[in-house]
Amino acid sequence: MNLLVMETSTSPKEEARGISLNSTERQQTTKLCPIKPETKVLIIKNLKSKSPAEVADIFNVSKRQVERIRKRYQETGDVHDRPRSGKPHKTTA
Repeated sequence: MNLLVMETSTSPKEEARGISLNSTERQQTTKLCPIKPETKVLIIKNLKSKSPAEVADIFNVSKRQVERIRKRYQETGDVHDRPRSGKPHKTTA
């Protein structure tokens, strides 16, 4: 009998809500809901006293996202996303 085992990671917030996401589901959710600038500011503030792994657990994001936010903040002094190039999509009726 073959069993499919999926690795799941559960943050404290997810545990409180009874939610459990595997790594693929977490990535898909992140793409749908980018981190808000207000949350990025809180991440930067928390990095002064906590490790990136601890901050990632607190805000339910990946450690890599925390590192990217920190790097962008150190390089630009800003947490907002960079402007995107390209022509905006037209909505038609």
